[in-house]
Amino acid sequence: MMLYLKLLMESHLYLIGLILIIYTYELITGKLILVHWFLFKKDLKSAYGSAIIESILYFFFNIGFGVYKAFIKKNVSEDFSFFIWFVIILCLSIIVGRLYYKYQGIDPDKPDYGGMLD
Repeated sequence: MMLYLKLLMESHLYLIGLILIIYTYELITGKLILVHWFLFKKDLKSAYGSAIIESILYFFFNIGFGVYKAFIKKNVSEDFSFFIWFVIILCLSIIVGRLYYKYQGIDPDKPDYGGMLD
């Protein structure tokens, strides 16, 4: 169990570093990529889609990290089971999606998809 906790800690440190790099780029360019998009007031359907996409990105990042550490770099012990890693990441991705949807900026008065489909 400590192996998976160590991998989670390491993957989240890399994830925090990536988010800081993206945030710095957002500050320089003023684009809504990750952090500013999270804070941006979205309509309900865009907010739901955004939460799904962010949880999928979280899932793929951590699955990719597990594949890299276990199969490419071979830097984990023999006790590592990719299936257990997959289940852990799947559960965490669902939690991330729900938390993202709950705490992101949402404006229920905005028309769906910014009114672009009307």
